[in-house]
Amino acid sequence: MFAICKKYINGKRKRIIEKTGVKTDLLFISDNGNVLDASNFINSLKYWAGKTGIYWSEEMSPHKLRHSYITKALNDGVPPQVVRDIVGHQNMSTTSGYAHTKEDAIKNAMLRED
Repeated sequence: MFAICKKYINGKRKRIIEKTGVKTDLLFISDNGNVLDASNFINSLKYWAGKTGIYWSEEMSPHKLRHSYITKALNDGVPPQVVRDIVGHQNMSTTSGYAHTKEDAIKNAMLRED
């Protein structure tokens, strides 16, 4: 998943900003530098997932991207409280519900005190 975002940021997004001269903090922008609507965002996710070789790219969605981000962050040792705050959850149980990690990894992450 991170490969998809990296390719987009260093590829298409960079070219759009260079072409339009737009100054924005938005991660995902349209070809003219404006806010990207939902259907275009989903189509872009599917496109970039396919370009990076993800075999299930046609099923790509923002929801799956969110699940993948949370899982990877927890597996990489990011404290659960930080992950929760990054994704905007109020309750830790919501963040845990998104994670698809090994049971031991979840237990260890939830018990960390950092």
